[in-house]
Amino acid sequence: MHVDQELAPAAVPGNPSWNPPSYDLTIAIRTYLFFGIPTRRQPVSLVRAMGYIRRKFPECALCDDELEILIARHAIAAGYMVHFDGKPTRTV
Repeated sequence: MHVDQELAPAAVPGNPSWNPPSYDLTIAIRTYLFFGIPTRRQPVSLVRAMGYIRRKFPECALCDDELEILIARHAIAAGYMVHFDGKPTRTV
């Protein structure tokens, strides 16, 4: 999937609060990826990326999970490795 294509919402039943990501949010994610990461060999830390986005858009209506997925999708589409460091691992 190309970065410019709109991403489908996560398959979560009963999630009427889903708002499609705005153009400004997409630009902020790309700005972080292209200017905040020194090389493509360095993985994108989702915690740092989410902190950057939250500082730029404190009124962002996306929850942490939705924002994490959106950043990861953009990073992967742009050819970056992603470090999923946002949550502790779940034990089954």
